[in-house]
Amino acid sequence: MLELTVISGCQTDGLVSALGMLLPEARVRALRAHTLMGEQRAANVAQLRQADIVFSMPLPVYFEEFTIEAMRASGNTVLCVPQLEFSGLHPDVVYAADKKGWAQSPTSDYHSKIALAAYICGLSPARTVRLFNTYIFEKLDYFKFYERCRQDSISQFASEGIVIDDKFERWERGSLSFMYTSNHPKPFVLADIAIAACKAASLRSEALFPYDFMADFLSSSFLLPVFPEIANRHGFDGHRRYRLAGGPGASVLSLEDYVRESFERYERADIGEWRLTQSTKDAVVKLRDLLSLPRGMARISTDWEAAS
Repeated sequence: MLELTVISGCQTDGLVSALGMLLPEARVRALRAHTLMGEQRAANVAQLRQADIVFSMPLPVYFEEFTIEAMRASGNTVLCVPQLEFSGLHPDVVYAADKKGWAQSPTSDYHSKIALAAYICGLSPARTVRLFNTYIFEKLDYFKFYERCRQDSISQFASEGIVIDDKFERWERGSLSFMYTSNHPKPFVLADIAIAACKAASLRSEALFPYDFMADFLSSSFLLPVFPEIANRHGFDGHRRYRLAGGPGASVLSLEDYVRESFERYERADIGEWRLTQSTKDAVVKLRDLLSLPRGMARISTDWEAAS
C-alpha cells in the first residue's frame, strides 16, 4: 500500500480528504505544521520514515528535520505543494503582531487594512466605514491585486512542477468566490490542487473526482467580505459582511459593526507596540495624504512615516 503524508497548515484536512478519494488504494495521513515540533515530534519523524511520498508546504529552517531539504536529505521523496495564498479577492486583509503573537481583531488574525490604518490616523468608526468605496480601493491599489495574485499563485505552483493555470479558469466560472478568506480555499479548490499534485508526482489517480463528496473543513471558520466593487470586476457576487468562526449559525457582522468592534479592540490593545506590515504603514500614509489629515490626529506614534 502506498503511504502518503501531507504536511500543510489550515489546508491540510482538505488535501488529505481529496487525496484519499483520488488514491483509494493509498493510506493518506496528515501532519499539521503547527504540531510538528511539539510533544509528538518523535512520532512525526517516525511517520515520515514510513512515507513513500511526502506532499509538503515549504517550511522555514526552524522546522529543522521537517523542512523539505532535510526530509529529502533523509531519503524522503518530497513534492513541495504550496498553500494557496490568494489575496486577489480579499486585498483589504492584513496581519499585525503583538508581543504574544498575532494581534487579534473581531476575525482573529485577520485585520482590515483600511480599518486599522484609519484607526491609527485618528478617524472615527463612522468616517472609516465611508472609506470602503471605489475611490479609496483604487488609491490603495486593491483593483490590481487580483491579476497579480493570480499570476503569483500560478508561478509559485509551476515552480514546483504543479500546473494550476487551467484550475484557475475553472474556479472563475462560478458567480461565488472560490475563497472564504485569503488563505482558506473552498473544497473544490483543494480538490483541484490535489489532482494537479498527483499529476506532478506521476501518481495514477481516479479519472473522475467526486467533488460533491468533498468535506468542507474550512466552512466553519471565518468568512470575509468580497466587496462588490472588487467582486463585480471579476464576475463574482460580492457582499460586505463578516462571518465569525462557528459555521452557518455563527454571528455575522455588518461592515459598520466590524469597524466599530475593531476600534474597540484597538482601544484596549497596546497598538503602539504592534509590528505592522509595510502595506499597513503605506495605507496610513496614503489615507493621511488623501484626506489631508494632520499628523497630530494619530493615535500612535508614526515615526516610521518620515521614511515612507
